[in-house]
Amino acid sequence: MIYLDTSVVLPLLVIDSHSRTAEQRVAGADDLVVSHWTGAEVAAVLQCKGRERAINAALAAMALDAYRQLTQDIVRVVALDGNDGPETIEFVRRLELKLRAPDALHLAICRRVGAALLTFDDNQAAAAAVLGVALA
Repeated sequence: MIYLDTSVVLPLLVIDSHSRTAEQRVAGADDLVVSHWTGAEVAAVLQCKGRERAINAALAAMALDAYRQLTQDIVRVVALDGNDGPETIEFVRRLELKLRAPDALHLAICRRVGAALLTFDDNQAAAAAVLGVALA
């Protein structure tokens, strides 16, 4: 099972410097997962890009539709769990990991479901290694 971090999902929806690599990494992969948190984070990033005029409203709407299609056809969505919050707090409190709360939550979910993490975030990848979360 491979958990796609938001840093991988967004380039699948909106073309950027990571799009080609993201497409190559997920092509043909089995058992791809995201969480409901990923959906919230994707929507928030697209909304922010719209406010900053980095993308227009039509592109943001198309990207959200593409995300919905992705999670219906290709990527399985795992639910958040009551234990994800306390574990996220534990990870963030480990100052040496230098994790932001959203990244810590993704790691907590990965650990709980036994998924390998696919991310373009070097700091998150380093923290995953320390926490025993496999990298894809």
